[in-house]
Amino acid sequence: MLYGYDYIVESLKRLADQRALSHAYIFFGESQVGKFLCATILANYLERGELEEPKHPLQETLIVDMAHRGDEEDSESIGIEAVRRVTYFLHQQPALSPYRVVIIRDGEWLTDQAQNALLKTLEEPPEHSVVILIAADASVFLPAVSSRAQKIYFKTLSDQQVLDFCNSSGIIKDTNLVQKSFGRIGRLKSLVEPTKQAHAIEQLVSDICAPKKSESTSEKIVDAIIAFDQKNPTNLSALCEALMIELYAHKKHQHALKELIPLMTHLQTLTLSKRIHLKKLLCLIN
Repeated sequence: MLYGYDYIVESLKRLADQRALSHAYIFFGESQVGKFLCATILANYLERGELEEPKHPLQETLIVDMAHRGDEEDSESIGIEAVRRVTYFLHQQPALSPYRVVIIRDGEWLTDQAQNALLKTLEEPPEHSVVILIAADASVFLPAVSSRAQKIYFKTLSDQQVLDFCNSSGIIKDTNLVQKSFGRIGRLKSLVEPTKQAHAIEQLVSDICAPKKSESTSEKIVDAIIAFDQKNPTNLSALCEALMIELYAHKKHQHALKELIPLMTHLQTLTLSKRIHLKKLLCLIN
């Protein structure tokens, strides 16, 4: 259920009805606000005429994210091979919909080479194609790519809107949970019903913030973080956010926050140095 963005959904529906959708969009805004859900709702409407989250896999939609990239040389990016699949998919004629839709969920992880390869499709798009790039920040895309896409911003909701969502969805109103959701319905849901990822993050944050860690313990924690990151590079972004919230909440380790912020900013570019940054962070928190 997408809540709080009716004006975006209705606008896209109207354009779809008029066969006037843009060939490319950038949906941007903080994580867990509903960008991906909105994209799948639009795709479902185009294929099945239902303005809701698809209940079954869509035939005319290709989803590319860090979990569905195909064979990539770099395990921490979305590269040219994924874009080749996109190009091939878009050049096939749709059978069930007026459009073929590609949703690139983790747009931040597109390499510059992949973006340049995608640019060729954006410059001369097939008549029936729609590409939706999803990212927290629209500036992560190359200017040439960004200039060829319509941008739609998903702002966070007010506390009152989140409370209204609780009322409409049967979630027990909890002011503390509402504040911790930061205006993001997806985050609220993960707080109410934690996923395996959320449980793993909670345990890692607890381990990181534990006082008086020995050097061997710190090494084990860094190993655990690296292993968690290798399952899906987006995991580390979620862990860093949870750790930042924990440090802010207890108003301590301000020096560690200064190290954490650039780490979050440069996650995509850190490779071998990632372990060094994590060890430094743990030393500052110890």
